[in-house]
Amino acid sequence: MVPEDSEELAKTNIWRQQSGKNSFVAKLKDSMAVGLIRFGALLGITNTAGALPGVLGVTAAGYLLDATSSWALALFYPAAACQLFGAIMYTIFASSERQPWS
Repeated sequence: MVPEDSEELAKTNIWRQQSGKNSFVAKLKDSMAVGLIRFGALLGITNTAGALPGVLGVTAAGYLLDATSSWALALFYPAAACQLFGAIMYTIFASSERQPWS
């Protein structure tokens, strides 16, 4: 729920400025904006989504290193492929125009 009251919006903006836009506290505040009823589920989903790449990436790199015995094939090429995929998606879908849903 986006605050409609200008005073509440000002408080939200001050909260973000003091806590840092990408900090954990700001993430909690953004999650709470969805609603207190769904806050726990949303926080659990976002934390799980943030932790999965760390677990799966290390496991996949270890498996590739054992299978290929090559650091380049195990670490460099998968990382380069992810960066290239992200650059392609950004190039196709990114826009500086304000979206109607924003």
